[in-house]
Amino acid sequence: MRNLPELKDVAATSDTDLAKLDTDAILALRSEAAEKIEWLAKAINRLNMTVRSRYQSELTALRLSSKKDTGTVSFQSGDYMVKSEIGKTVKWDQDKLETIYKAILMAGDQPSEYIKVTYSVGEREYNAWPDLIKARFAPARTVKPGAENITVEKIEE
Repeated sequence: MRNLPELKDVAATSDTDLAKLDTDAILALRSEAAEKIEWLAKAINRLNMTVRSRYQSELTALRLSSKKDTGTVSFQSGDYMVKSEIGKTVKWDQDKLETIYKAILMAGDQPSEYIKVTYSVGEREYNAWPDLIKARFAPARTVKPGAENITVEKIEE
C-alpha cells in the first residue's frame, strides 16, 4: 500500500507536504494525473462533438441567413440558449501593403495613419550573422526566457 495523497487532494496539499514525497511518489502522481487528463480530454472532445452534432444544422442555417462566417450567432432551443462563436484571423498580403504604403506616400499623405509597420529579425538569421553586424543590432534586441520545462525519468539499470 502506498503512502501517497490521493490525486484529488494534491491541489490542496501544502507545498511542504508535497516536498516530503520521494521522487518515485511524485512521478507516480504525475503519471496518474497525465492519464486522467488524457481520458478527460477524450471525454470532453466526445461531448463537444455531441453538442456540435445536435445543433450544427440550426447554427449553419442561422449563419447562412445572417451572412456571418465569423462572430456570434445564437438561438433558443427549448430551455437552452445555444451560442456559437467563431473567431477570425486576418492576414494581410505584405507585398500589396508595401505597394499601397508607397502609393499613399507618393500622393503626399501619411501612410502611418493607415498602416502599421513592424520590423523584425529572425533569430536563426541573427545568430548566423558576423559579430560586427550582430553588434549593430544588439541594442535593439531583448531576450525574454520562456517557461522552464523539467523532466524527470527513472534510470533503468
